[in-house]
Amino acid sequence: MLLIFALLVNVAFGAEFTCNFDKDNCGGINRKDDKFDWSRRAGSTPSSGTGPPSDHGGNGFYAYIETSSPRRQGDNAKLEFSGKDLNSDAIRISFYYHMFGANVGSLKVFVNGQQEFSKSGSQGNKWVMADFKVQKRLTNIVFEGVRGNRWQGDIAIDDLKIVDYGGGGGEEEEEAMDVVAARHHQQVPQHHHHPHKHRLHQHRLHHPHPHRHRLHQHRLHQHRLHLRLQQVVVVLVRLQGS
Repeated sequence: MLLIFALLVNVAFGAEFTCNFDKDNCGGINRKDDKFDWSRRAGSTPSSGTGPPSDHGGNGFYAYIETSSPRRQGDNAKLEFSGKDLNSDAIRISFYYHMFGANVGSLKVFVNGQQEFSKSGSQGNKWVMADFKVQKRLTNIVFEGVRGNRWQGDIAIDDLKIVDYGGGGGEEEEEAMDVVAARHHQQVPQHHHHPHKHRLHQHRLHHPHPHRHRLHQHRLHQHRLHLRLQQVVVVLVRLQGS
């Protein structure tokens, strides 16, 4: 029952996906519409003058593309993660990448087939964090590494994290905020008001402070999560009775 509850809460509140590549590719698959594959590795890569000395944490594994022979310029490798376990219309994607060498090509990230991130050339012998948000329901995310003009161009990634960040819900949330503001305005007594205070109240309704606007969004998001939790409780009650 506890396992079922955990799974239901995960669905209700939007899942979080993390991968440090220490055990495996975390369900990531090497696509077939490319030239070669991503590999897992601990420690430095076989080639000198390129690749990381270790994973981002220092003691584990990472995923990388090996650009030595028989690889040629322009050869690409695609590593795909499915978004089937994520239940959100707004996601935040972060990961670390290592792009070091005289002949580094490029690293691209596609979300639902649309490019959302790209880096080219050497970025120094260090792990660099990428962090961006996408306002869409995740279907899949693809990391594409492209080989440069010679062999010193290994590219690595590590500590991938995809999470529901509770971003705005688009037109529905905006409409809900308008309704809340309208109801609040209707409930405010329209008599015995100081003229200046009344004008100030009208101004705040039509020109909300950015902080208050974000607070409204947060409260609406919390309300939505509360409704999801109620759905979870209903399912648990039915399971208990069956």
